[in-house]
Parts: sequence; C-alpha cells; structure tokens
Amino acid sequence: RDLPAEMLLIATGTQANDSLAKAAGIRCNGGICVNERLETNVPGVFALGECALINDVHYALVEPVFHQADVLAANLVGADLSCHFPVPCTRLKVSGVDVFSAGDVSDTEQSRDIRIVDADVYRRLLFKNEELRGAILIDDAVGSRNIHQTI
Repeated sequence: RDLPAEMLLIATGTQANDSLAKAAGIRCNGGICVNERLETNVPGVFALGECALINDVHYALVEPVFHQADVLAANLVGADLSCHFPVPCTRLKVSGVDVFSAGDVSDTEQSRDIRIVDADVYRRLLFKNEELRGAILIDDAVGSRNIHQTI
C-alpha cells in the first residue's frame, strides 16, 4: 500500500554471524557471549566488536568497539580492565538531519511517554516509574547530552 510521507527513516541494525563460534563450542545468543573482560566461555578465546554480546548487550557502534579494543589489548599484556559503558546512545547525522536515541524506548504497560512533533522536529521522552528511561530526538538534538546523562 502507499503511505504519503515527507521523510522515511529505516534503521536496519546489525546481526552477528556467530556460526563459526557456535561450531567451536563458544556460547552464543545472537552474537558471541563475553563478560566485561571480553572473555568467552572457552579459556583463552576472546571476542569484541559487532559480533560480541557483553553480558547480553550488543554494542554495534564505533566508539564502544574502540573501547573494547583498548580493554582487550591492555588485558592481553597483563592489565585487569573491564568494559563499562553508560546507557547506550546513538548520535547520527542522516542527510543533514540530527538523530539521537538513548536508553530503552520500548513501550510497556509500565511506561508513559511525552512526544513533541512540530514541523520537521520529533522529540520523544519515555518514562518508566516516573524515571526517564529513553529518548528519541530527530532534527533537534539540543539537550541530548543532558538527556543521556539523566537516563
């Protein structure tokens, strides 16, 4: 069917190919399961990047992957570091449009949201138990840093 629209946003995400890891006996769940030190369940085997699930969380952005590489490199030469990330957030510029998303933006019975839609600007703040838990800002990312810190 046809839907009239001025803009279409498609977010496809990434999906890890973990078949080789599974075949090697490494625990997987839509990605290679690792702990904060990037260790798999097989001693001496590590994973990082878009294929890794750190404590069941997938970080498929460049900045967290660079942090993972720093942590793993340090640990391989004797350090004892862990990957710790704040609430995941994404900042993009798509065809000149600022896009920001952070936290949990899924609707549940316990959630409520505030939406502001004005011309080309879309802002959504999602609350659970009166606590800010997620946000989506399109074409107006003003305040995104404060929103991210609050989440």
